[in-house]
Amino acid sequence: MLQKGMLAGTILAVSLLGTTTVQTSVMHASEKQSHVSSMNQSLSAAHNFTKRYEIPTGGSSPKEQLYLKKGQRVHIQLKGDSAVSFTLSDRNGASIGSYSHSIIYTATEDGNVYTQFHAPFMYEDVLKVTVTYTIQ
Repeated sequence: MLQKGMLAGTILAVSLLGTTTVQTSVMHASEKQSHVSSMNQSLSAAHNFTKRYEIPTGGSSPKEQLYLKKGQRVHIQLKGDSAVSFTLSDRNGASIGSYSHSIIYTATEDGNVYTQFHAPFMYEDVLKVTVTYTIQ
């Protein structure tokens, strides 16, 4: 029973960190413990999560909020339609920069930063991009 509680708590923690897919399977009690341990180790090393955006031509995605401590780095990797760009903003909404490629940003202070992806006006109806965030 304790192991089921630990597994449920770990899955909840992973989902709160933004992981979009959590896979579980039926395992024996000893396998559950090792699964929980490996999930905890990966969470402490780096926080990774992937988002997929489908942005209508001329549109923008919702803002994605990331909390960073001073000195923490976030690697934002883009895969998909190369026409998609994004803006990175600080906690006050001031623009840090606009990018059309993957970047690594190092926080200069504690607080939230925001990403928002933009699709230019094109002949295509929807532009698709997959973004992987790695916070270290």
